[in-house]
Amino acid sequence: MNTKLPFWLKLPLLLMLFGATAAAQQPTEEWARRYSRTVSLEDRAVAVAVDAAGNSYVTGATINRTVNSDNLIAVTTIKSSPAGVELWAKN
Repeated sequence: MNTKLPFWLKLPLLLMLFGATAAAQQPTEEWARRYSRTVSLEDRAVAVAVDAAGNSYVTGATINRTVNSDNLIAVTTIKSSPAGVELWAKN
């Protein structure tokens, strides 16, 4: 005998399964760093990537105000080790 479950019974089962899977994959924060080399109006991360060794690369923009009130935008990429130690920063 081939019995087929009705859709209204399948949906709650799928949602419970999806919820358990999503909860099991929640990331945990291992470290956090703030980057600011100068007094700036705004610092913003734009892109984040991780290589096979676990090093992270963050590229962002910093808006600096000059003496004559012009705003200059500097783009910076920072490489950090898996432990959060800054390895290098390039402007």
